[in-house]
Amino acid sequence: MALPTTLVWDGKGESAPFDQVLAKWRPESSASLVIFLRHFGCFGCTLQVRELLQMTDQLERLGVRTLLVGNGAYTFIPDFVERNGLNRPEIKVVTEPTLAIYKQFELERLKSVVNLRLAAEFIKAAVVSGVVQTSVQGDRLQLGGALVLDSRGEIVYRHQAESIGDLVRSADLLPAIFKAVMKKQGPQA
Repeated sequence: MALPTTLVWDGKGESAPFDQVLAKWRPESSASLVIFLRHFGCFGCTLQVRELLQMTDQLERLGVRTLLVGNGAYTFIPDFVERNGLNRPEIKVVTEPTLAIYKQFELERLKSVVNLRLAAEFIKAAVVSGVVQTSVQGDRLQLGGALVLDSRGEIVYRHQAESIGDLVRSADLLPAIFKAVMKKQGPQA
């Protein structure tokens, strides 16, 4: 699957095609982690970012760059970056408010709270962590997901959120990231 050429916007309001953002921003030899957010005010997205930040040193050592894709106005990005401590060279945040890129990667929209137990655990985790919901800053019905792309932009791992609170865990991401990095390096002699 070729990467989409859908326009995405950064926090300054500058747009570029998604495939070019990845190609220009990450080193040629690295894999990429793309995390699709529900919206910039989502407390689950804050929990997802906290999970991601626990892996940042490992990702950086592997040369992996992380792209977070939201769907709200680009003006929400600077506050999201500040609130979540994302002002780091290996992490980039963009937005695509038309949801076209979510559709291209077949990311679902929330139809109902499918898993009440998961949603309840998720809300409890957010409250215990001190994470609060800010205003809705994007499409509140769009579910998120994650992709791990190898150095050629091929998807080696895909997570589609099925419900609110269905976050991708580092225990699932790291093996896929290692696979993507090793795919580029080839077998060791």
